[in-house]
Order: sequence, then structure tokens, then C-alpha cells
Amino acid sequence: MTDELLVAGLEALLSRNGEDVLVLTDERLRVLRASRGAAELAERPAAALNGMSLIAAFGSAPLDAVARRAITDGRPAHGEADLGRLGSRQFATDAIPLGGHGLVIAMRDVSALRRMERVRRDFVANLSHELRTPLASIKLLAETLSSGAVDDASTMRDFSIQIEREIDHLAQLVNELLDLSTIESGAIQLSLEALDPSLVVAESIERIQPVADRSDIQVRQLPAADAATRVLGDASRLSQALLNLAHNAVKYSHPGGEIRLSWEPTDG
Repeated sequence: MTDELLVAGLEALLSRNGEDVLVLTDERLRVLRASRGAAELAERPAAALNGMSLIAAFGSAPLDAVARRAITDGRPAHGEADLGRLGSRQFATDAIPLGGHGLVIAMRDVSALRRMERVRRDFVANLSHELRTPLASIKLLAETLSSGAVDDASTMRDFSIQIEREIDHLAQLVNELLDLSTIESGAIQLSLEALDPSLVVAESIERIQPVADRSDIQVRQLPAADAATRVLGDASRLSQALLNLAHNAVKYSHPGGEIRLSWEPTDG
């Protein structure tokens, strides 16, 4: 490829109106051209970036390090850099040498992806912690029953009920994990139908009740403003969402407290 064709190709790439973050530098990492996306990221007019050093233009040592590695090694270098105001956005960065003509640097915003990864890690960590409590309770209750230490029918019945409650809690945690997997795969589908929101609330209360009882929390349903109202929605998903909210409310409430669930219609 001739130098003229290379320059023409780079000019066409940099002048695109998309959101690509592209920067062309010389061998000393001075900015020669920058795309509109790069200028917005640097919070400067594109023309003002020309002649600036890469690190002065974007204020990112990791970005500068990736570029210097590409120049030194003479081959493409990859990395990530925090850019934007106060480094609030994460970018996957590719620096590609142009055979003595400097570099072309392409940056792809991966902020949403990294945020999702953090949420997923936190969710899995919290879920792992939540699983320990019911598992420990079930193990202790089962060992007590199997050891013959309890021979009173009433106490044995209470132990059995407690085991059932802990299993309900485990089932809920597993359902939340499955929901996360479904959402991440993009396979989630909604089944919309006209439904009575009061029934959704009642079902959620019924499902959360064993967990609430264990924590000595009272859960009750408030009367709806308009009992005749129907809404279009996915009953299963709405119930799961409400159940998750109720579960968090139970988790962070003091024993002896009360949680009230209801629904209110909104305009639009």
C-alpha cells in the first residue's frame, strides 16, 4: 500500500461521523489528527488537539503506556485506560504502528461492560454469602433430628417446618441466579397479559412469608386505590421483581418490624 493510499484511508476513517474514538499520532506520540469522538473525550476542539502530546491531550498514563509499547515493539499493543472527566469511563485501547508513520489508536468504550461485570461479581459474592446461612441451618436441624436428640413430636414438627422455610429461601436464591443467567444471555422474553396487580402483590407476599417469619417480620398488603384496575404485564416477572424488593426489605428490617406492599396506578 502506498503512503498516499494509507493517508487517504486514515483521513476517511478519522472523518467519519460515528462515535469511533480514533487518534493518529506521529512517532513521538504527537497528535496529528483526532476523530470527533476523541475530541469530545478530551473536551477540546479536534483542531486544538493537533500537535499536543498524547498524554497532555487525554491525561491518561495507561493510554500513553500502550502507545509507547506499540512504538517500541513495532507491533500492535492493547490495554485499557480510564478516560473522560475524572477517569469515569473505561476504554479498551488498540495502538497500531503504521510502519514509520506513527500510530493509529482506536478506543472502544467498555464502561457498561465493566459496570455489568462489577455488578455480577458483587451479586455472586452476596449470593454466596446468603447461601451459607440457610445451608448451615438445614445441616444443624437435620443433624439434630437424625441424632435422635429430639423425641418430642411437636418439636420435630417445628424443626421440619424450619427446614422447609430454609429450603424455600434456597430456592429463591437459586431462582435469582437463574434469572441473572437468563438476562445475561439475552434470552429473556416477556409474556404480556392483562392482570390484576393486587393478585401479583398477594402472590409475592405468600412467597416471601416463610423468609419474613424466620426474621420475625410481618408482611401485609395494603388495599389498592382501584381494585378494578387491570394492567398489561408479565405476571411472573412482576412477581419476581416485587419478591426481590420484599426480600431486600426483610433482609434489612429489624425483628418485629412490618413491611407493607401495595400498588398505585400512575399516569402514562
